[in-house]
Amino acid sequence: MLRLIIKIMLLPLGLTLKAAGALLLGIANLSAYVVGPVTTFMIGCGIYSAFIHNWTNVVILAVATCLVYMIYITAGGVIVLLDAAGDGILGM
Repeated sequence: MLRLIIKIMLLPLGLTLKAAGALLLGIANLSAYVVGPVTTFMIGCGIYSAFIHNWTNVVILAVATCLVYMIYITAGGVIVLLDAAGDGILGM
């Protein structure tokens, strides 16, 4: 009986976590269509800067591109953690 009460009390938290994970997944998928071409352009500018031996711009563009990919990897990790937490709470 106590377990059923705990399940009922944790249901809104589990649903909130699952909804937040789905929302972040949708945002990440939609923003990939914008960020993908931008990072491709940044990589192209980096290659051109390396070709004309402008090494300061190469470093700046490389760091900026790495930061964009690190943000995406972090967002993916957050989505996985939210999904796992929601599954754990709803699967009790």
